[in-house]
Amino acid sequence: MKSDLLCKAETLDVQHNIRISANTHFACSLIPPLQGSSAFAFCPLQSQLLADSHSQRPHSLVSLNTSSTMTSAVSNGTQEDSGLPSGVGRWRQRKLRDSGTKQTDYSAFSFLVRDEDFLKLLGSNPKIEKVVDTDAHEGLLYYPDESAILFTTQGDFKTVPNKVKKVRLKTRTVETIFENTDFANGMSLDAAGSLLICQQGCNGYPAYIQKVNLKTSESVDVADNWYNRPFNGPNDIVVKSDGSIWFTDPDYPTEQGFGGQPQVKNHLYRIAQDGIVDVVADKFQKPNGLAFSPDESKLYVTDTGFYNNGPGSEKEEKNRPHSITVFDVVNRRQLSNRRLFASICSFDGSHLGTPDGIKVDTEGRVYACSTDGIHVINADGVVLGLIQVPGAVNIAFGGPRLDTLYIGDDKAVHSVKLNATGTGLFYAAKFHGIEYPK
Repeated sequence: MKSDLLCKAETLDVQHNIRISANTHFACSLIPPLQGSSAFAFCPLQSQLLADSHSQRPHSLVSLNTSSTMTSAVSNGTQEDSGLPSGVGRWRQRKLRDSGTKQTDYSAFSFLVRDEDFLKLLGSNPKIEKVVDTDAHEGLLYYPDESAILFTTQGDFKTVPNKVKKVRLKTRTVETIFENTDFANGMSLDAAGSLLICQQGCNGYPAYIQKVNLKTSESVDVADNWYNRPFNGPNDIVVKSDGSIWFTDPDYPTEQGFGGQPQVKNHLYRIAQDGIVDVVADKFQKPNGLAFSPDESKLYVTDTGFYNNGPGSEKEEKNRPHSITVFDVVNRRQLSNRRLFASICSFDGSHLGTPDGIKVDTEGRVYACSTDGIHVINADGVVLGLIQVPGAVNIAFGGPRLDTLYIGDDKAVHSVKLNATGTGLFYAAKFHGIEYPK
């Protein structure tokens, strides 16, 4: 039997939590109950919202059998999936009209799957392990000679010195390498195993890029200006296979109260092997992390410009960048074809992302730290999933196979073993006999 109705619908089936918005005008069908069901169901003829697990009726909504395993129409996003490893959950696209604006609680999971390829990366038994409690902030890198993770601490810009430390992975002990720095931030190793440090400068002392021999502690300043204009505050640094050094230079020191007034824009720089400094990109709000693709044909740069973290002014400015930009690398030294690679937001929608440290693996997957953890994105820009380490600031691939991702969140160093190999780690790869694809 059929009847055209003006429906002011409420919840049709409380047990299965199915709801249709009020004041909806549609033509409905009264459908006899299926075997095992106890009620008639109303439905818009124009669309099929749900189908019984035994048969699909065109343009009809049938009541759910009590033994059905189909999830409810309004998912809370936290339901276990029997086909997933322990600690792994699925992120679900919600409809705010159905479920309201309250954020989904994903806290029960260590990993969130947004694309099935994420499961291949995680393997059958993924785990996030705490290596050690320590104040690991920025500059994470793997030093194979000592099987150690190096990092910089945050300090308080006034009384607590900013330090360079290391955690020995075999003993899980933390040692200080440099007790006092000029607000060291990002770090990297060159092909010879020397440590490159982004020194942001302080107390009137200009920012600079420093190179340190970790075996002898001898150091040299690589560069501290562009045409006699001091850097703003070098933040993150990478070394290309040709030996050139690339780094970002945002004006965070000025905002955070320990740097002078900027004399240049927030640039991305390249230092050639002869020491000459060139600007390779601008038009950033706050250029932050950077990493090359496996074949070095692309460069990824994070921008945290939306977040103003000056003293007393911590706030989000949603119209400013919270994203990853990708460039094509031309003639080994120039950048072109600037475009958006990914815009970052927390998986529960509670806040915009802060894409900070960034790394790439040999398959071209991009790993970007944000406030809710590490966002993993494939080379085509598809978000695969999230490694949940709230407060993650910086990351590094390491271990004898370069397949362990180490994560710093200001309170600890964590690790997760993946079906992946970090790229761009020329010194560590040579040390362990790993050959990168040509």
